[in-house]
Amino acid sequence: MVQLNISLFFKKLKYRCDVLGGVIVNKNKCLYCGACVAVCPVSAIELIDTWIEINEDCNDCGICAKICPVGALEELK
Repeated sequence: MVQLNISLFFKKLKYRCDVLGGVIVNKNKCLYCGACVAVCPVSAIELIDTWIEINEDCNDCGICAKICPVGALEELK
């Protein structure tokens, strides 16, 4: 009998995260307020309807993660 660790599967579903540029975006936390868009020095972040896109211009400065009011952005280490 094979026992599967179902909790890992559900943990991945619970936190919808994308890795965009040098940033992890938690879509469950993101309020789509646009604060990160406004502070990006290279204009790498775009607000599209109900999600954000980070393009290849991202220079991994981390300003977006620092400014996010709900902690939805996290720098990759």
